Amino acid sequence: MQTAYKALPTSKKRIEEYVQQLRSHCQLDNVFPFPIMHLLEHLLPQMFPDMTLMLETVEDMPLVEGETMPGTNTIHIREDVYYAACAGDGRARFTVAHEIGHYLMHTPDSIVLCRLEPGTVLKPFENPEWQADYFAGYLLAPTEDAMGLSKKQIIQKFQLSEKAAKVTLSRCKA
Repeated sequence: MQTAYKALPTSKKRIEEYVQQLRSHCQLDNVFPFPIMHLLEHLLPQMFPDMTLMLETVEDMPLVEGETMPGTNTIHIREDVYYAACAGDGRARFTVAHEIGHYLMHTPDSIVLCRLEPGTVLKPFENPEWQADYFAGYLLAPTEDAMGLSKKQIIQKFQLSEKAAKVTLSRCKA
């Protein structure tokens, strides 16, 4: 048996609607690159006064770049990732957006720890990691704003890593 977190089923469309509502609420509808650190440091604490951001050392989180546990109201970001995101590094920005996705979408009543039969794989729409990745990708680079752009243009406009730009391109072609 393997242990995994399982989230309530959430479609791409629902995640996109959620991101659009967040962008609109924050008055950041057409802002590129998305100010992810401003959201993390200023806007989220205004929306959720009990939210805490913890910077962790590489020694304390050697294998994890970020971590958000449902119900703790705390986002943990490894300090090297935090500073890289502040400097505009695409991968680090995605990591921060991913953890924000967990914070906003995965509450104690929407995620469970379960035991899966060997070889069982969660469906993407039930996988909290897939959900947080999709949230992060769409938050940083909405499909409709990336349409018709090259990979290089996507990297520049949205401050994404090459990998995230490739995923954005594939989302545009779907």
